[in-house]
Amino acid sequence: MPRQRTRSCPRTCVGAAHLFLGLCGILGATAASAGPANSGASVTILMPVTAHEESPLAFGSIDATTSAVVVTVRPDGTVQCSVASSCKGSAAPAIFSLTGTPGDRVGVSVTDHVTLTSAAGDSLIATLALAGSEIDLAPGANRVAIGGEITVPAGQSPGQYEAKFDINVSYQ
Repeated sequence: MPRQRTRSCPRTCVGAAHLFLGLCGILGATAASAGPANSGASVTILMPVTAHEESPLAFGSIDATTSAVVVTVRPDGTVQCSVASSCKGSAAPAIFSLTGTPGDRVGVSVTDHVTLTSAAGDSLIATLALAGSEIDLAPGANRVAIGGEITVPAGQSPGQYEAKFDINVSYQ
């Protein structure tokens, strides 16, 4: 009987087959274990931030008949008058109440000066001073005070002088 010859695969062929099967096992395992991942999404909608005037900035009544008078109203409520006998009435800072999302911080700003005018058209300039430029909103009342300084020259025309100014608040 003739002898049958069997072919054998050289060692490199066997090694390559093992390597290929090993890679297929690793790649297959990786692909088989991959699955969907979950995530989430969220958003917080903030309440509108607003400022409401509780009381206006008041410099009181000033008698500048014979000399110039400087009145300073600080945000903390203290008042200084350069000629004490010339300052009458009550002076006080403007108070604004702020509303918004509790726990968030808001920035506060005002213009640095305002021009007060009388019915006759005369004017005076007051500088404005803010208590703080940032406030962390708390539940309930949140207030900011604005003071100022005005110089009334000697002989200034008498009358009621008034002005409006804006306070700007925005989330930080």
